[in-house]
This record gives sequence, C-alpha cells and structure tokens, in this order.
Amino acid sequence: MRNMHKALVMQFTLGNFPIILVMMAAYWAYGNAVNPYLLNSTSGPRPWVALANVTAFLQMIVSIHVSSDP
Repeated sequence: MRNMHKALVMQFTLGNFPIILVMMAAYWAYGNAVNPYLLNSTSGPRPWVALANVTAFLQMIVSIHVSSDP
C-alpha cells in the first residue's frame, strides 16, 4: 500500500507538470478569450466534435468514480 501511495504522489506531481506547461502556453497564446468548456470553441466536422464531447463525458464519469473510491 505504501508503494502505491508513493507512485500516486509521483504521478500527480511529475505527471501533471507537462499538463501545467501546456496550460500556461495556451493561456499565453490565447488569453482568456477561449470558452471555459474548450469543446465549445472547436470547429470541424460535427461527428468529430460529437465524438470529442462523448469522450470528455466518459472521462468525467471515470474520474468521478476514481476520486470517490475509498
């Protein structure tokens, strides 16, 4: 259990570092002109936008399930 805790701490610190860098670069490039729900700002074929919305919804369900696990 202790090794699992160490792995999770490392994943949340080191794993989020690239995400934070991308987030900072995107804010530098676009500012706050982007819609808070990023998929509302996309353009392209409707099936691809719908697929992106479905995958975002599934990711939300999985993350809620994982975060509520005791």
